[in-house]
Amino acid sequence: MRTLREVTVRATPTRYAAGSRVSGSDSLWMHANRNRSLADVLAAVAPLYIRNYGPGQLATVSFRGTSANHTNVLWNGFSLNSPTLGLVDLNTVPTGGFGQVWMQHGNTAALYGSGGVGGSVLLESEPVFKPDRQTRIHAEAGSFGHGAMGGWHRQSSARWHLQTQVSYQNSQNDFSYRNTAVFGSPRERQQNAAARQWSLSQDADFQKNARNAFSARVWLVQMHREIQPAMGTPANGANQTDRNWRTMLGWRHLSRWGTTQLKAAYFNDRLLYVSDPNIRSESRVHTWQGHIQHERAWRDRVFVTAGGEWQHFRADISSGYQGAVESRSSVFWQTRWQPWTSLELTLNARQAWVDGFDPPFTPYAGAKWRLLAKTNWQLHAKGNYARGYRVPTLNDRFWQGVGAAGNPRLLPENSRGWELGLAPQFAKSGVSLESEFTYFRNRIGEWIQWLPENNVWQPQNLAQVATQGLETSLRLKLHRKRWQWGSTLQYAYTQAEQTASRNPGDVLGRQLIYVPRHQGSWTITVLHGPWTATFGLNVTGERYGLAYNRTLRPFALAQATVGRTFPMGRTPHHWEVQARADNLFNTVYQTYEGYAMPGVSGQLRVLFHFSHLNPNPKP
Repeated sequence: MRTLREVTVRATPTRYAAGSRVSGSDSLWMHANRNRSLADVLAAVAPLYIRNYGPGQLATVSFRGTSANHTNVLWNGFSLNSPTLGLVDLNTVPTGGFGQVWMQHGNTAALYGSGGVGGSVLLESEPVFKPDRQTRIHAEAGSFGHGAMGGWHRQSSARWHLQTQVSYQNSQNDFSYRNTAVFGSPRERQQNAAARQWSLSQDADFQKNARNAFSARVWLVQMHREIQPAMGTPANGANQTDRNWRTMLGWRHLSRWGTTQLKAAYFNDRLLYVSDPNIRSESRVHTWQGHIQHERAWRDRVFVTAGGEWQHFRADISSGYQGAVESRSSVFWQTRWQPWTSLELTLNARQAWVDGFDPPFTPYAGAKWRLLAKTNWQLHAKGNYARGYRVPTLNDRFWQGVGAAGNPRLLPENSRGWELGLAPQFAKSGVSLESEFTYFRNRIGEWIQWLPENNVWQPQNLAQVATQGLETSLRLKLHRKRWQWGSTLQYAYTQAEQTASRNPGDVLGRQLIYVPRHQGSWTITVLHGPWTATFGLNVTGERYGLAYNRTLRPFALAQATVGRTFPMGRTPHHWEVQARADNLFNTVYQTYEGYAMPGVSGQLRVLFHFSHLNPNPKP
């Protein structure tokens, strides 16, 4: 007799997002793709455009035709967006310590504050209070000098939960490519693109009693990388070191009046850029954040949450400015009402205050209505209207480089948008089918752009941008005896155009740069006994580059994995072997103009899983 290991799958979208499109991965998918960067995860689970300067280089994501500055990335409720740049480098965010990665499409300012004009990425690590002790150790090697190793350990009881994750990876990234910037497009070997990264995360949760629970999180990431030069540009030895230290504390209290949560966080982010002995730039940013909220529920039909947030930044940039400080605060109100089992209503609102700015009031109203309900299928309609905003970054306000003085008179960006959608579902005898069709429109005013003025780049409020499009998805799951199949097909059509400007030289009504009109993905997973196989295909349409007189060609990237689990005797322990191939078709492509990307590559991973369950646990 063979004992099968327990697998728990968690997939819980945000409670106060009725009417929004929420997508992402469950914990089973994360198990198969752990220790990959957030850029790799998002590219695999949603039709999002990841702009990448090369493997291990700067990578950003944008939703619905907006920019990377309009995407909020939150770690257990706290924003990771840099207060200096306004974005997150996805290659500096390893995902091995997270059980869930969620994406909320559309305006999320009423829930999460500044920056979520296009959408938000939510990284969650929920505790599990049950007797358990598990350990995982892995090592992998692959093409272009890639190597990685790491470990994960979780120990929990009815009152305690401890989780530790550590990883290290190194890659030379010395792939060959065709240099299209040189006559004849000769094949060359990539230089000055090596990257190495290590990370450590520690979660500790203590459930003192039924009323009180405490949590602590520490997350350290350090990455050193050589800066990959553009094609046709000689390597100058440029390199960059990123060090991110993030900590947070939390307390949750349950009383007859509801649930109260208090959270506080401190981030210390350092970036050191060196290109030669005469060019050296160092950035140090300190971020303090606080969060308080109280939630009250009535008969599981009405949920009301009220609270406030506070942020304080201090930044020192050797080549830009010293001692720049900014404080932000906000109050918010969230309501979820379910008058009938077939109808969910959400009403959220937020008012923020920022040093030197007057952000707009940002409401959100959404609804999800079950139109039809039969024995095996259902049909839901959904929709929402929301306002959003993004305040200028510290670089926008205080940058002093090259004689520029920044622009302290910048206005916050503001947006108004809505979406409507249908979501049919079918389930019968081991077969489930879920689909979703969403149409969206959004208008962003006072769009902030960096443009040259007297040969000096400066930020200005110049443009109004309008975006609209259609997002569709189809998910199929089949279960027959020892076989399980899962497949997801997604497509997004996006139109993003500048519709107004104060600059007479701007051309209106043309697709924005680096915004593909067509984006799609297809994934399939097959499980049979100890075997697992996956295949993924991502298709990206034509895009304008930095110059509108040329475009980047469309491309399709295919990825496949196959793995097998081997039991270790009669114990609950086991080990796994997994082989993965990326860019199966050896596609030549660019996501950022002029920067080479690798062709076909492979990786082999070995993982040992030790499970130490206590048959007679003590509480």
